[in-house]
Amino acid sequence: MGVDFLKDHVTDATSQKILARMDSSATRMKRLISDVMDLTRGKMGNGMQLNVKTVNNLQDMLIHTIDELSGLHPQREIQTHIDIQGSVNCDPERIAQLLSNLLINAIVHGDPQQAIEVNASIENGVFALSVTNGGEPIRPEVVDKLFQPFWRNESNKQTGGLGLGLFIASQITSAHDGSLTVSSDENRTIFTFQATLGLNAIEG
Repeated sequence: MGVDFLKDHVTDATSQKILARMDSSATRMKRLISDVMDLTRGKMGNGMQLNVKTVNNLQDMLIHTIDELSGLHPQREIQTHIDIQGSVNCDPERIAQLLSNLLINAIVHGDPQQAIEVNASIENGVFALSVTNGGEPIRPEVVDKLFQPFWRNESNKQTGGLGLGLFIASQITSAHDGSLTVSSDENRTIFTFQATLGLNAIEG
Protein backbone atom coordinates (compact mmCIF):
# COMPACT_ATOMS: atom_id res chain seq x y z
CA MET A 1 0.00 0.00 0.00
CA GLY A 2 2.85 2.35 0.83
CA VAL A 3 4.55 1.71 -2.50
CA ASP A 4 1.30 2.29 -4.39
CA PHE A 5 0.76 5.54 -2.50
CA LEU A 6 4.27 6.80 -3.27
CA LYS A 7 3.96 5.83 -6.95
CA ASP A 8 1.03 8.23 -7.21
CA HIS A 9 2.81 11.08 -5.44
CA VAL A 10 6.47 10.80 -6.44
CA THR A 11 7.18 11.80 -10.01
CA ASP A 12 10.94 11.84 -10.56
CA ALA A 13 12.33 8.98 -12.65
CA THR A 14 14.90 7.77 -10.10
CA SER A 15 12.32 7.39 -7.35
CA GLN A 16 9.93 5.62 -9.70
CA LYS A 17 12.64 3.07 -10.58
CA ILE A 18 13.33 2.45 -6.88
CA LEU A 19 9.62 2.06 -6.16
CA ALA A 20 9.29 -0.39 -9.05
CA ARG A 21 12.07 -2.52 -7.54
CA MET A 22 10.42 -2.35 -4.12
CA ASP A 23 7.10 -3.39 -5.64
CA SER A 24 8.76 -6.30 -7.43
CA SER A 25 10.52 -7.44 -4.24
CA ALA A 26 7.31 -7.25 -2.20
CA THR A 27 5.45 -9.26 -4.84
CA ARG A 28 8.18 -11.89 -4.87
CA MET A 29 8.18 -12.16 -1.06
CA LYS A 30 4.40 -12.50 -1.02
CA ARG A 31 4.64 -15.29 -3.58
CA LEU A 32 7.34 -17.12 -1.62
CA ILE A 33 5.32 -16.92 1.61
CA SER A 34 2.21 -18.14 -0.16
CA ASP A 35 4.12 -21.08 -1.66
CA VAL A 36 5.51 -22.12 1.73
CA MET A 37 2.05 -21.88 3.32
CA ASP A 38 0.57 -24.06 0.59
CA LEU A 39 3.34 -26.62 1.06
CA THR A 40 2.81 -26.63 4.85
CA ARG A 41 -0.92 -27.22 4.50
CA GLY A 42 -0.23 -30.12 2.17
CA LYS A 43 2.33 -31.67 4.54
CA MET A 44 -0.17 -31.39 7.41
CA GLY A 45 -2.64 -33.45 5.42
CA ASN A 46 -5.10 -30.67 4.67
CA GLY A 47 -4.40 -30.72 0.95
CA MET A 48 -4.83 -27.84 -1.40
CA GLN A 49 -7.58 -25.54 -0.17
CA LEU A 50 -10.13 -24.60 -2.83
CA ASN A 51 -12.93 -22.07 -2.92
CA VAL A 52 -14.93 -23.40 -5.84
CA LYS A 53 -17.60 -21.14 -7.27
CA THR A 54 -19.25 -20.26 -10.54
CA VAL A 55 -16.98 -17.82 -12.35
CA ASN A 56 -18.08 -15.61 -15.21
CA ASN A 57 -14.89 -13.58 -15.59
CA LEU A 58 -12.12 -16.20 -15.62
CA GLN A 59 -10.81 -14.78 -18.89
CA ASP A 60 -10.41 -11.34 -17.32
CA MET A 61 -8.64 -12.81 -14.28
CA LEU A 62 -6.16 -14.71 -16.43
CA ILE A 63 -5.42 -11.63 -18.54
CA HIS A 64 -4.90 -9.61 -15.35
CA THR A 65 -2.42 -12.22 -14.09
CA ILE A 66 -0.48 -12.00 -17.35
CA ASP A 67 -0.52 -8.19 -17.27
CA GLU A 68 0.89 -8.18 -13.72
CA LEU A 69 3.82 -10.41 -14.64
CA SER A 70 4.36 -8.57 -17.89
CA GLY A 71 4.68 -5.36 -15.88
CA LEU A 72 7.26 -6.97 -13.60
CA HIS A 73 9.20 -8.36 -16.58
CA PRO A 74 8.77 -5.75 -19.33
CA GLN A 75 11.76 -7.13 -21.23
CA ARG A 76 9.89 -10.37 -21.97
CA GLU A 77 7.37 -10.63 -24.80
CA ILE A 78 4.22 -12.51 -23.82
CA GLN A 79 1.72 -13.38 -26.54
CA THR A 80 -1.78 -14.07 -25.25
CA HIS A 81 -4.53 -16.10 -26.91
CA ILE A 82 -7.39 -16.50 -24.42
CA ASP A 83 -10.98 -17.19 -25.39
CA ILE A 84 -13.24 -18.28 -22.53
CA GLN A 85 -16.92 -17.49 -22.92
CA GLY A 86 -19.63 -18.30 -20.40
CA SER A 87 -19.07 -19.61 -16.86
CA VAL A 88 -16.94 -22.30 -15.25
CA ASN A 89 -16.94 -23.85 -11.78
CA CYS A 90 -13.49 -23.60 -10.22
CA ASP A 91 -11.37 -21.73 -7.71
CA PRO A 92 -10.44 -18.74 -9.89
CA GLU A 93 -7.66 -17.51 -7.58
CA ARG A 94 -6.03 -20.94 -7.69
CA ILE A 95 -6.32 -21.18 -11.49
CA ALA A 96 -4.75 -17.72 -11.73
CA GLN A 97 -2.02 -18.89 -9.34
CA LEU A 98 -1.39 -21.94 -11.52
CA LEU A 99 -1.03 -19.69 -14.57
CA SER A 100 1.28 -17.36 -12.64
CA ASN A 101 3.52 -20.24 -11.58
CA LEU A 102 3.73 -21.65 -15.10
CA LEU A 103 4.40 -18.22 -16.55
CA ILE A 104 7.14 -17.45 -14.00
CA ASN A 105 8.73 -20.78 -14.87
CA ALA A 106 8.73 -19.83 -18.56
CA ILE A 107 10.19 -16.39 -17.81
CA VAL A 108 12.97 -17.83 -15.65
CA HIS A 109 13.92 -20.84 -17.75
CA GLY A 110 12.91 -19.87 -21.28
CA ASP A 111 15.04 -18.19 -23.92
CA PRO A 112 14.68 -14.44 -23.26
CA GLN A 113 15.00 -13.77 -26.99
CA GLN A 114 11.87 -15.78 -27.79
CA ALA A 115 8.28 -14.85 -26.98
CA ILE A 116 6.27 -16.74 -24.38
CA GLU A 117 2.83 -17.85 -25.51
CA VAL A 118 -0.20 -18.31 -23.27
CA ASN A 119 -3.27 -20.09 -24.63
CA ALA A 120 -6.57 -20.79 -22.90
CA SER A 121 -9.76 -22.13 -24.43
CA ILE A 122 -12.64 -24.57 -24.02
CA GLU A 123 -12.89 -27.44 -26.48
CA ASN A 124 -15.18 -30.48 -26.29
CA GLY A 125 -16.16 -29.58 -22.74
CA VAL A 126 -12.55 -29.39 -21.49
CA PHE A 127 -10.85 -26.24 -20.24
CA ALA A 128 -7.24 -26.10 -21.46
CA LEU A 129 -4.52 -23.67 -20.42
CA SER A 130 -0.99 -23.84 -21.81
CA VAL A 131 2.22 -21.86 -21.48
CA THR A 132 4.89 -22.22 -24.15
CA ASN A 133 8.46 -20.97 -24.23
CA GLY A 134 11.52 -21.47 -26.39
CA GLY A 135 14.98 -22.39 -25.19
CA GLU A 136 16.91 -25.48 -24.21
CA PRO A 137 14.74 -28.60 -24.02
CA ILE A 138 14.05 -30.29 -20.70
CA ARG A 139 16.05 -33.49 -20.50
CA PRO A 140 13.92 -36.67 -20.28
CA GLU A 141 15.52 -37.69 -16.96
CA VAL A 142 14.50 -34.33 -15.48
CA VAL A 143 10.83 -34.38 -16.47
CA ASP A 144 9.78 -36.72 -13.64
CA LYS A 145 11.40 -34.40 -11.08
CA LEU A 146 9.80 -31.15 -12.23
CA PHE A 147 6.77 -31.39 -9.96
CA GLN A 148 8.65 -32.39 -6.81
CA PRO A 149 8.84 -29.80 -4.01
CA PHE A 150 12.11 -27.89 -3.64
CA TRP A 151 13.59 -29.42 -6.77
CA ARG A 152 15.57 -27.08 -9.00
CA ASN A 153 17.74 -27.70 -12.02
CA GLU A 154 21.43 -27.49 -11.12
CA SER A 155 21.99 -24.88 -13.82
CA ASN A 156 19.23 -22.63 -12.47
CA LYS A 157 19.78 -22.58 -8.70
CA GLN A 158 20.59 -18.88 -8.70
CA THR A 159 17.12 -17.78 -9.80
CA GLY A 160 16.03 -17.00 -6.24
CA GLY A 161 13.00 -19.30 -6.08
CA LEU A 162 12.32 -22.13 -3.67
CA GLY A 163 11.53 -24.73 -6.30
CA LEU A 164 7.86 -24.87 -5.31
CA GLY A 165 6.11 -23.25 -8.27
CA LEU A 166 5.57 -26.33 -10.41
CA PHE A 167 4.83 -28.49 -7.37
CA ILE A 168 2.05 -26.13 -6.29
CA ALA A 169 0.76 -25.97 -9.86
CA SER A 170 0.49 -29.77 -9.78
CA GLN A 171 -1.36 -29.62 -6.45
CA ILE A 172 -3.85 -27.10 -7.83
CA THR A 173 -4.31 -29.42 -10.81
CA SER A 174 -5.00 -32.44 -8.60
CA ALA A 175 -7.47 -30.47 -6.49
CA HIS A 176 -9.41 -29.66 -9.67
CA ASP A 177 -9.25 -33.32 -10.82
CA GLY A 178 -7.26 -32.20 -13.85
CA SER A 179 -4.01 -33.07 -15.57
CA LEU A 180 -0.77 -31.12 -15.96
CA THR A 181 1.62 -32.32 -18.63
CA VAL A 182 4.85 -31.12 -20.18
CA SER A 183 6.33 -31.69 -23.61
CA SER A 184 9.74 -30.37 -24.57
CA ASP A 185 11.98 -30.51 -27.63
CA GLU A 186 14.63 -28.36 -29.26
CA ASN A 187 11.98 -25.92 -30.49
CA ARG A 188 9.74 -25.32 -27.50
CA THR A 189 8.57 -26.41 -24.06
CA ILE A 190 4.83 -26.57 -23.34
CA PHE A 191 3.11 -26.99 -19.98
CA THR A 192 -0.58 -27.84 -20.41
CA PHE A 193 -3.32 -27.88 -17.76
CA GLN A 194 -6.62 -29.55 -18.64
CA ALA A 195 -9.76 -30.09 -16.58
CA THR A 196 -13.50 -30.36 -16.81
CA LEU A 197 -14.56 -27.50 -14.56
CA GLY A 198 -18.33 -27.98 -14.45
CA LEU A 199 -18.45 -26.01 -17.65
CA ASN A 200 -21.40 -23.94 -18.74
CA ALA A 201 -19.53 -22.18 -21.48
CA ILE A 202 -19.59 -21.27 -25.13
CA GLU A 203 -16.78 -23.21 -26.75
CA GLY A 204 -14.19 -21.19 -28.67
